Amino acid sequence: MDAKNTTGKILGNFVSLLSGEIIAKAFGFLTTIYLARTLGPDAFGILGFVWAVYGFFSFVANPGLDMIATRELAAGRYGTTRMVRTVVSLKALLAGGAAVLFILFARIFVQDPVTSRVMMVQALNFLVGIITLDFLYHALQRMKHVAFRRALFGFLYLVLVLWLVRNQDNIALVPVAMFGAGALSLVPQVVIYFRKVRLRSNGDPRFHVGCFCEQPFPSELPRSCCLFMG
Repeated sequence: MDAKNTTGKILGNFVSLLSGEIIAKAFGFLTTIYLARTLGPDAFGILGFVWAVYGFFSFVANPGLDMIATRELAAGRYGTTRMVRTVVSLKALLAGGAAVLFILFARIFVQDPVTSRVMMVQALNFLVGIITLDFLYHALQRMKHVAFRRALFGFLYLVLVLWLVRNQDNIALVPVAMFGAGALSLVPQVVIYFRKVRLRSNGDPRFHVGCFCEQPFPSELPRSCCLFMG
């Protein structure tokens, strides 16, 4: 019976993630087509450059925290609430640093004023990654919440882009739409955490930021931030 329950849970999580990813990709495809047709090749090329640079700095904002947090939460060695607080705090520190570096890069190395302005607005999206609780629901094997967030983001992003972006002069509003969609898509995750997960959390109350410093991160950046905080 346990084997059947485990298999059913794995299959359910797989189907949830697959469905959410397919829906998100479909909305993303429609959004890309609309942006390409509305903005034109020059403005759309600017977006491509901004997203590429943003993707690079995103690694600075989260160089493995979610992976480590998922593993530790799944192992059940520490309390859920304390772990989430620590992860969010570290994410905030790293995301703040990444946003500053991203803005400095735009101001120093980007000569085109339009591209620089779009990058400044794009920096807002580092804030969204701070509150994302995918790592928690991965550890709890509640993939439906992760899948729903991804699908909801894709839908909201498309709606906001259709509403805000009417021509190439609105290019700076694309990151605004991304930020709005990202923030709104996090609301269900946060509400579920405070209403259900947080109330039932338990574990080792001695967990603190120093526990994270002992973990093998993919890079030394989060370890340095741990030492700085603790």
